[in-house]
Amino acid sequence: MNTRTCTLLLAIVVTNASYTVLIPFVPELMLRAHLTGTGVALAFALFAGAKALCQPLGGAWCDRWGARRVAFAALLVVSAAVVAFTFARSPSTLLAARLVWGAGEGVVTPALYQGAADLARRQGIPSGRMMGWFGSASFTGLLAGPAGAAAGEPIGLTGLCLAGAALIATMAVGLLAAIPGATAEAADTTAPGARSEKDDTSTDEPGGSGKQHQERGRSGVGEPSWLLPVLAFAGLDVFAGIGASALEPTIPRYLAPAGGRESLIAAVFAVGFAVFSLMSLVLSRFAGRWRLRTLAVSGLALTAAGLALMSVSDRSFALMGCFAVFMTGQPMIYLAARQGIADLRAAAGRLGRSFGIFGAVSDLGELIGPVAGAAAVAQAGRYGFLLIGLLVLLPLPVLLAARSTRGLALSVATAPATEG
Repeated sequence: MNTRTCTLLLAIVVTNASYTVLIPFVPELMLRAHLTGTGVALAFALFAGAKALCQPLGGAWCDRWGARRVAFAALLVVSAAVVAFTFARSPSTLLAARLVWGAGEGVVTPALYQGAADLARRQGIPSGRMMGWFGSASFTGLLAGPAGAAAGEPIGLTGLCLAGAALIATMAVGLLAAIPGATAEAADTTAPGARSEKDDTSTDEPGGSGKQHQERGRSGVGEPSWLLPVLAFAGLDVFAGIGASALEPTIPRYLAPAGGRESLIAAVFAVGFAVFSLMSLVLSRFAGRWRLRTLAVSGLALTAAGLALMSVSDRSFALMGCFAVFMTGQPMIYLAARQGIADLRAAAGRLGRSFGIFGAVSDLGELIGPVAGAAAVAQAGRYGFLLIGLLVLLPLPVLLAARSTRGLALSVATAPATEG
């Protein structure tokens, strides 16, 4: 792993840390900006909504101006928004800063994905390995948020936010050097030997070449050849997101009647995030040996199994083990969906837009999950986790049918050209 790849992964860690770093400071935010409980909810909801809505816009800008420029500009916007957030002393100012912050994060997300895909092609790194590193960096960032908040407690929220803004701006400059420019990207995608034989066959239809797909994608002819698989992979990620986000409000409530302390609840999530990060690193080494469909099916099965096991016991350590099983399956789905997008030769010239649409659709899982999880556990108690597991398994019949039906979106995206 060279300096450019490390810089990109560090930028992913820093970006994802912003999701969790503010959680310990919610009481202080309420005091300094005179926020009510509704205001706090809005601060997080506006961030998530702006991020989701701006991802397709960021993806389109990546296709037009290149991932490097978009990532640089978006992170500078995020840095400025963090500074504005730091000095906000009224609800309206703070909420506006969070809105801009979320918009910047939304624009930079497809730029980071496309930058990772471009860098992988440039340096001959298998896309599965790069996306495995991406997933590990993402969840390392989620773990780093609370750790950074604890480490920054002596300097307070103001000092922590200003240090974070400076770090984000530094990452913006670093990505200018890490992500290949538009000229390099064009050279990489046309140079002989730039793609492996496996990559060339992973998305081509019988009798069609990757070049033909690329020409169709740029001319606008045959739009479903890239859009349908993007939506299919995003849909797969939606169900994974529903399962993960459903547990965020339900596990603490589930453990509380059994005497689960805050430290134990935090430990359950910390172990789960660590398992996700570790599994992503392992999969980055071996994912190339598995078909994307195999990864997705295995991931759905382990995710559903972890959820079903949670209905057996409400003891903290038993639940921790079940959550670890759940988090063993989650990175398989994460990797299958993102590697599928990165490998879409039909999306050549539209890779940024593909990641933007993918991100906006997949974020729906984060919105549906908490509501579905709370409702399931409220109605069925511990067996609500089993209901969530059944919900997560809904894409399974489509995945299994795609083994023999080329017309399905996942078959178009992943079936080798040799299949009949």
